[in-house]
Amino acid sequence: MMEPQGEQAQMELRHWDGTEEDGDEPDSKWSKLLDVYAGIEDSDVWKHLRHPGIRLVPGDGPETAEGARVLVVGEAPGAVENGAGRPFAGPSGRMLDELLGLAGLAREQCFITNVVKYRPDGNRTPSLGEAIGGRPFLRAEFRIINPVLTICVGATSYKIIHPFGVAGTEALSRMKQGSLTPMRNGSYATAFFHPAFAMRYRRAQEPLEEAWSLLGEEITNTPSLAEALI
Repeated sequence: MMEPQGEQAQMELRHWDGTEEDGDEPDSKWSKLLDVYAGIEDSDVWKHLRHPGIRLVPGDGPETAEGARVLVVGEAPGAVENGAGRPFAGPSGRMLDELLGLAGLAREQCFITNVVKYRPDGNRTPSLGEAIGGRPFLRAEFRIINPVLTICVGATSYKIIHPFGVAGTEALSRMKQGSLTPMRNGSYATAFFHPAFAMRYRRAQEPLEEAWSLLGEEITNTPSLAEALI
């Protein structure tokens, strides 16, 4: 399947629509998510990533998604996640748990997913076309979960979700990590470097931890958000 390239890809990055659908009953969320993941398996969008031993890694949340108020979106599964069948299952996941704690959040409050649901070969970063291909499914997850806070982890999710996301390697450098940006549906979004980046470049770990602590302060200073996360 041909991936969007160049100007076409840039056009498709615009206007992430986070409008949720009201009226979802909590006990229906997981069945709706299963429909989303079945749609992914029926789709050709990531057909080129389906090799022997590679499986779809769906989102993971508390009590099968019920009660999650925070949506954490990474880039794509790695080898550990592919083996475990859930996102952020390895060392990056352990660091993510610690970082969430710095913001006063717990993994149990979060529904965690990735833009791309299959492991790219060699654990590489998903291409722009692969990320754009996953956006309809990510939108569906967003509408089902209906989070009050969306946390983009890594440049791929930032470019696809964040209202001010831009294409290119400088995506995250244009914003202050941990700061809150209002979304059009009344929720908030923020973005961080991926924990794997801090694991590779230790000098990035302290600034990343400070950014997550900043998020905790931002939440405290935003009463409507703080109340929704209690």
